[in-house]
Amino acid sequence: MIVELSNALVLILFSIFCLALLGWIFLSRLRAIVQDKWDDSSLLPLHQQIEQLRAQFSQVLDSNAQSMQRQIGQVLEHVNDRLKENTQVLNAMQQSLGERLDQFAQKLLSADADPAELFDPPPATKAS
Repeated sequence: MIVELSNALVLILFSIFCLALLGWIFLSRLRAIVQDKWDDSSLLPLHQQIEQLRAQFSQVLDSNAQSMQRQIGQVLEHVNDRLKENTQVLNAMQQSLGERLDQFAQKLLSADADPAELFDPPPATKAS
């Protein structure tokens, strides 16, 4: 039984080796054919055109990337401005709310406070 397995294993390994050898020969032949085609002087103008197109494409990509970076920078600047404005508004609201809470607490803690006055809006201050 071991002899039968070893014969089958040798046959499989030999087949794999032959396929690998044939593949290597095929690829080396294909590589030689492709190399001969590229060495042909009739393909030189085509190769130059491809290189020019590659350079143009690279330049276009670079300019587009720079344009996008500028636009993203402008958008981020606007977003930062809006965030600063919102922060200022929130700070002002927080300060106003704190002052009103302080006034309410003072009224609540004062002994002579009228309960009806606690919930009345504060008197309007006149601008001079």
